Parts: sequence; structure tokens; C-alpha cells
Amino acid sequence: MKKTKKATYEEILETAQFYLLNKNYEKAIKLFEKALKEKPDYLIYYQLGIAYEGLNERDKAKEMYRECLKLNPNFEEANKRLDELVKE
Repeated sequence: MKKTKKATYEEILETAQFYLLNKNYEKAIKLFEKALKEKPDYLIYYQLGIAYEGLNERDKAKEMYRECLKLNPNFEEANKRLDELVKE
């Protein structure tokens, strides 16, 4: 019987980023959430925010940007995107 190789954290992130760049937001979200369970990171929350924006789920996007900013309050890109969503 052939063993299937478990994807590494880095492979999960790379695949999620590929999906995000190709606007396959649902798949990107699933993989980013899987990566978050292994290792919370502000950049993952940021990318989740972008994916949720792509799906027009503004409240979820705001939530992700806020989580990102909890971990890194000085992350300017998340601040900008959150400000834009709040203004709309």
C-alpha cells in the first residue's frame, strides 16, 4: 500500500496563495484556515481577508483584518483595507 505524503505547512500556504492569486477564493480559504490551525500568523489572516473580499463577504473580511491587526498592529496594508471596508 502506498503512503500519501502529508503536505507541509509551507506547501499548504503556497497552494493557498496560488488559489488566491487565481481567484479561487473558496479553496484558498480552506487551506489558509488549515494553515492557521497549525500556526497562527498575521499574514494568513490578511490573505483570508483578501479572499473574503473576493467573495464579497465584507463582514468576514473585516473580521480577518482585525485578527491580523491584533497580531501585528503596525501592518499598514491590513489597516488600509479595513479602513476601506469600514467606509463603504
